[in-house]
Amino acid sequence: MKISQNRVRFNYLGMIKLLESIRIMNGRICQLGYHEERCNQTRIKLFSTNQKLRLREKIIIPELYQKGLVKCRLIYSTDIEDISFQQYEIRIIDKIKIVNSDSISYPFKFEERKELDVLFANRMDCDEIMIIKNGLVTDAYYYNYVFQKGKEYFTPKIPLLEGVMRSSLILSKRIVKKDIFASDLHQFDAIHLINAMTPLGKIIIYPNQITP
Repeated sequence: MKISQNRVRFNYLGMIKLLESIRIMNGRICQLGYHEERCNQTRIKLFSTNQKLRLREKIIIPELYQKGLVKCRLIYSTDIEDISFQQYEIRIIDKIKIVNSDSISYPFKFEERKELDVLFANRMDCDEIMIIKNGLVTDAYYYNYVFQKGKEYFTPKIPLLEGVMRSSLILSKRIVKKDIFASDLHQFDAIHLINAMTPLGKIIIYPNQITP
């Protein structure tokens, strides 16, 4: 295996490509077990392969990326095809645009996501979108949502994609799954955006920052 300063390459297999974005903080790989489980479950469902990927053996962090917040971008199909690293900064989000799609589907973390791209292109002057399906909140383009009311935290029961940060927060009982209706957004005190790179509390917006 050839290793360059910031990239590790594997043979291209010419199949559907999937993506994992993995958080690395000061050289420590975060939530690796969740990422590995999702990769392997996805490969079973899409490719009918039970040969497990062992990400800890494959992700070798170059010295350049041993400090600070780093995003590891892993592309895979039946096997790992590409691993790359880059420094990462938490996004600033001020406005969110509501978009509706009753047909949207994104059950696996594909590298290409054309349906989502179309919805994201309709965000106008907003930084992110809130996708409503059959009257219920699902996800943003890059994030899962968590809704705060007092000291309670809720996440949509049926997201488009079950993110690893969301899964870990549910397992630790910090958040609870619940149907969130678009008509009820004003009832919440705050709204958090989370993903593998963004823990709970790092991006917070309020109902008045959501544009219909």
